Amino acid sequence: MEYVRVAQRVINPPDQDFVDIGTQPPSNLASGDFSVIGKSLLYFKTYFPMLLSLVLGSIILGLIYMLYDYVSEEIHKKLYSSVTIAKKEETYNWINVFIRDSGWVKGDGSLTC
Repeated sequence: MEYVRVAQRVINPPDQDFVDIGTQPPSNLASGDFSVIGKSLLYFKTYFPMLLSLVLGSIILGLIYMLYDYVSEEIHKKLYSSVTIAKKEETYNWINVFIRDSGWVKGDGSLTC
């Protein structure tokens, strides 16, 4: 038991008395309030800055990801394009012949999916 007291006195400043951490209330608990509400307010005050920083950090990372996604989507829209042509139009037949002659579709390939 003496070893614990010596170790505790090393941690505490010499002008303070020995404090048993397990039985003493926290020093910032208002006027000895040991109720559940008082303890819950103490825990809220203790953990609120950490939770607030986690939430704000998550919001900032989410906004950065939204910006990145928007920019990459705009780049992809400019790089890729799609055209829809009905088979009944003359343009479809002209494009089909042009693609076969260019060698992009070999053999009897069709442009339909």
